[in-house]
Amino acid sequence: IITKLYIRKNMVKMKIRKCLLILISLTFFVQCGSNKKERFELAEKKLKEKWDRESYLEFMDAGIYYSDFGYLDYLPYSYIMANRFNDGRACNDIASGIIALYSRYNLKLDSTATSQVIFYLEKGANLGDDKCKDFLYYLFTRGGTPRTKLVEVDSVRANRYKKIPDEISRDTTKCKDN
Repeated sequence: IITKLYIRKNMVKMKIRKCLLILISLTFFVQCGSNKKERFELAEKKLKEKWDRESYLEFMDAGIYYSDFGYLDYLPYSYIMANRFNDGRACNDIASGIIALYSRYNLKLDSTATSQVIFYLEKGANLGDDKCKDFLYYLFTRGGTPRTKLVEVDSVRANRYKKIPDEISRDTTKCKDN
């Protein structure tokens, strides 16, 4: 009888521990979710106050980890940063966002959307954004993304955005001197 009571007591203790563990983990996950939302809201507020590159990158970073963050949430801010403050990263985000929106709804990019994508990628490349340069090189060498054809293959335009490693460019300058 004593062993049965001892076993029952231990079973009750184990159930209580499991319940407490589940309660603590649920509290932790709920708290993490609210922290993500708070972080996103704080980053958005900071961006609206400062309108600088650091605030924009912080806003985008916070948005990536916040699950309800979508293209429609960041595109207005990207347009402001790209057009008003000439931010190359924002230009890349606009182009990526346009392509993602069209492919999300299985729509074919029309000429207006395609010209907007190329315009913002070229603007970002002129501002020195490497992602825009890489995207343009990929775009003009392959004609588009795997899902959509955006432009005709143009090797002359593609070479404008081709990266040349430092070693190769140094070697060609030596050849010119000799």
